[in-house]
Amino acid sequence: MRTAWNKGIPRTQKTKEKLSRIAKEQYKDGRVPWNKGLTKDIDECVRKYAQTLRGRSFSAETKRKMSESAKKGIAEGRRRTDTTKGMKIWAARKHPHLGKHPSEETKRRSSISHKNRWQDPIYRERVVRGLKGKVAWNKGVKPSPETLRTLSEKSKALWKDPSYRQRVVKAVMKAIHKRPNRKEAVLLSIIERNHLPFEYVGDGKVIIDGYCPDFINNNGGKQIIELYGDYWHKSDNPQKRIDHFKRYGFRTLVIWEHELINEENVLDKIKLLS
Repeated sequence: MRTAWNKGIPRTQKTKEKLSRIAKEQYKDGRVPWNKGLTKDIDECVRKYAQTLRGRSFSAETKRKMSESAKKGIAEGRRRTDTTKGMKIWAARKHPHLGKHPSEETKRRSSISHKNRWQDPIYRERVVRGLKGKVAWNKGVKPSPETLRTLSEKSKALWKDPSYRQRVVKAVMKAIHKRPNRKEAVLLSIIERNHLPFEYVGDGKVIIDGYCPDFINNNGGKQIIELYGDYWHKSDNPQKRIDHFKRYGFRTLVIWEHELINEENVLDKIKLLS
């Protein structure tokens, strides 16, 4: 492997000033770097360079110099930090990206790049190891009333978007690994034994404008069955869910847990719904 002729030779102050002057001259007309916006997922050169950096480690001396440089940059307000003092220093200066929003294409490329990196087990392990034992900068910091109001308004605006609600509810149902509970399994067995056209969708398989029904007709009919627990739903009003599903053309049958004792009665109610 060839070594650069100037490796290990420190640059003089005159050389540094000359390089800085050349760089400023090159980009004063608005010229952008050749690799701006490129990631290893879409550009071969960037990908090859990223591969050369994989597994690379710095010596203790290099780390010490990097640490000193970072501390100096924080003290001078040229570098951001997660400490309260550093945040105040950074906030006092006008950040070049302040008020700017990335385009949808930039967001998409950034998302793809992040997902691909996260699939690397070495990268995941390194990130988790780096976060272990660290405390969030805002832990214990009470947000101001204005901040709480802004967060509330943004959350309400997001929740009004049907696609957002659908995505969030599905993610939550998947995260908690919801499966038919004991009572839902009893009702499911009654349905299967009697060959009724209903299937269990309480695991998030079907979301209707943010609401997840328990059972739904799988034969083209617009019927829903909701199973209410005697304890967990004793203070709930089923009419709210009935009215919600009705807005989308569904007829809803509510069966309470204690009704499962009488299978014939349950079957009669389901047949009337169909």
